[in-house]
Amino acid sequence: LPDDIWRHVDVVTPNETEATVMTGVEVTDVASAERAGRWFLERGVGAAVVTLAGAGALLVSPDGARLVAPFPVEAVDTTAAGDAFSGYLGAALAEGATLDEAVVRAAAAGALAVTVRGASPSLPTRERVHAFLAERPAPEIVDGSRA
Repeated sequence: LPDDIWRHVDVVTPNETEATVMTGVEVTDVASAERAGRWFLERGVGAAVVTLAGAGALLVSPDGARLVAPFPVEAVDTTAAGDAFSGYLGAALAEGATLDEAVVRAAAAGALAVTVRGASPSLPTRERVHAFLAERPAPEIVDGSRA
């Protein structure tokens, strides 16, 4: 993508592979995910959320980097996990959630998605995500530099 597009992006949500391709930073761990996230911020993106599969999601914003731990679930199909994550992140932000709250809700949606086979059938409803969150303790959010 042309560099001038990034200043029009509020939040970008690449997975490790996508972040590597877009930024040129090989994302293999939290530290490299933070470097990739900062690449986006340097180009004008408001915040980057690099999803790290079973390791959680790293939120990189002007306020710093925060790792949202994953919800432990038994994964059967990861096909739509990223779609569930990104869609729910956008929905939570549209409802007025803070970015940190939205990432936690998105992580719950992604976790639920991997427990069901198939792309469309795995996408959880708002009610299912809220019930899932009510049944479990909130995931740990750790300063990215300490992760």
